[in-house]
Amino acid sequence: MAYSLITRLLQISPAIPAVVFLAPFVTCDRDGVSDALPAIPDVALVTDIPSHEGRYQASLAPAAESAWDGSEGWRISLRDAKGDVVEGAALAIEAWQPDAMGGAPQITAARPLGTGEYRVDGIALRASGWWNVKLAISGAAADSLAFNVVLR
Repeated sequence: MAYSLITRLLQISPAIPAVVFLAPFVTCDRDGVSDALPAIPDVALVTDIPSHEGRYQASLAPAAESAWDGSEGWRISLRDAKGDVVEGAALAIEAWQPDAMGGAPQITAARPLGTGEYRVDGIALRASGWWNVKLAISGAAADSLAFNVVLR
């Protein structure tokens, strides 16, 4: 339960970094039974994140289920506000660790795969902790959104 609440808070409120610090802790119910966080997945995946202006929704997932750090690439699903797939958009991705001192952001573009799916290579989350993955969308209407990913 704690894991799903943390994941949902990160999806809803990307500006609340304090939630990230709750992820490693174990909670107990009144009987002292542990509500430990599951070991897998190591990444808090984010889905159906609305863009800042409400024009799009996007989901982020590792391209290979075994590569939670993105070393095998990422897949982005992009839909418009009505839920229709978005084809032919130009996507720019920037990943950085807000808590890392002096860490340079990783920036790359996505290539379209068809049916609203895009592939991102060249961004691997090499350190544990909170990552902010910004998605800038250029197409019929420009907009952006942010995924918050916690890598343990």
